[in-house]
Amino acid sequence: MKKSFLWLLAALLLLCPSFTACDPEDDNGGNDSDGKKLSCITLVEEGIPYEALLFYWDKDNISRIVVQEYHSYSGTMQNVVEATPSYDNGRMTGAFVYDMESTGVNISFNYSGDRLMQIAIPHEGTIDFTYNSEGKPIAITSSEDDDILYLTWDNSNISRINTGDGYVNLNYNNTYYNPLNDIFACIFPTWDSQLGCPSSIVSPDGDRVTVVYHAAGDWPGRATIGDVDIYFQYTDGSGDTPPEAVTLGYIWCHAYDWYGGNVEGDGEYPVGTQVTLTAVPWEGYSFAHWQDGNSDNPRVVTVTEGETEYTAYFTRNDKTLAKGMTDDNGGEIR
Repeated sequence: MKKSFLWLLAALLLLCPSFTACDPEDDNGGNDSDGKKLSCITLVEEGIPYEALLFYWDKDNISRIVVQEYHSYSGTMQNVVEATPSYDNGRMTGAFVYDMESTGVNISFNYSGDRLMQIAIPHEGTIDFTYNSEGKPIAITSSEDDDILYLTWDNSNISRINTGDGYVNLNYNNTYYNPLNDIFACIFPTWDSQLGCPSSIVSPDGDRVTVVYHAAGDWPGRATIGDVDIYFQYTDGSGDTPPEAVTLGYIWCHAYDWYGGNVEGDGEYPVGTQVTLTAVPWEGYSFAHWQDGNSDNPRVVTVTEGETEYTAYFTRNDKTLAKGMTDDNGGEIR
């Protein structure tokens, strides 16, 4: 759980951060009359949503956080982790976190004055924070496995994130309001930074990932980073709506005799998609037929729910090429 929290925190800082679960109406009393706030972040790849982070608000406090993951065979997003924060005078002091398969743990937030200094996770150690003279966090340390994130600031923005495995530089050239500012304000009482939204992320070897934003007023509605689209939705109903979750089916195809050839086209696809399967014979072999008697090659199949298997049969053009192999009856060719 600790590694997931560190990854989540790093990802939120990096990324700027129908689904009926991404409902902007809050069941704990918070709504747009309390001010516009982030209600849902959805990650989408190849048009399919695969993970979502939901925030429920009670006025200015986060009352519940839900992590959802996509289950392909049911075509639905399902809750996998939930957290219920607790507060003292508006300051988050802890959270009860459970992953649907455990009884959960109580995470505590420890402060020095108004600065969050440590997050303690039972049986998994602590996450410790170090600040600069301006009160901005500059290091996040894991006690159990010595993981460290170093944050370099340029005025109000994080310009570099450094880990033990390397670093990335963040560049900014936009004026979008970062919806994560309200979330960070729940955790860091002294948070007064108007953290912007990075326009590109550059690795040490020069690889650059451009972040393209689609506006929802002054707030980002959607961002594109490489092959991933990030959808933002807000408590006033604004933002961009992610694509509907779809049911996936799996096509599994193979050759009856591995030495006769190979089959291309297997994989996971949305139900109803038409997929082309191609039987590719090795030298000295020819395609004969599929296990259902169909002799088309290539052939087009329609993806259905669950797993569907297709087997290609090949025949030898010259038995001498297969000396030492077995024939169709199990006898060795000599």
